[in-house]
Amino acid sequence: LSTRSTTSLLRVKLERAGASDQLAAWVTNYLTDRPQFVRLQDCVSDVVVCSTEGNDCEYRKVIMDFVDWCELNHLQVNASKTKEMVIDFSRKPSDIAPVNIQGLDIERVRTYKYLGVHLNNKLDWTDNTDSLYKKGQSRLYMLRRLGSF
Repeated sequence: LSTRSTTSLLRVKLERAGASDQLAAWVTNYLTDRPQFVRLQDCVSDVVVCSTEGNDCEYRKVIMDFVDWCELNHLQVNASKTKEMVIDFSRKPSDIAPVNIQGLDIERVRTYKYLGVHLNNKLDWTDNTDSLYKKGQSRLYMLRRLGSF
């Protein structure tokens, strides 16, 4: 498949799964020809271009290449702290075996907090909004308590 037809296929699948036109366009744009690399001071890994469509074997190969690169460069991957979040807009989630790193199955999570933003596997804002609401309510409660003094 060409890049154009792959991108169109992804967008159609996202829209059929219930994603809005804007969200489908954003996700497609974000994932199209996305270069990824690791930098540690002056050392930079090879660049891998993330396509918008891939298979399970390719995904697992990229992960294992990353783990091998870490070991080669004397970096430790803490598999017990590593999480996997699968972005899936389908009503019936796919049943994919968990990724295994260093003999440990990686925990698959529905939500993850990254740089203060709560992300979920549907890429909607409900978890982040709920968190901000709870934090605001907690701070308002403290202000009310201070006001009584």
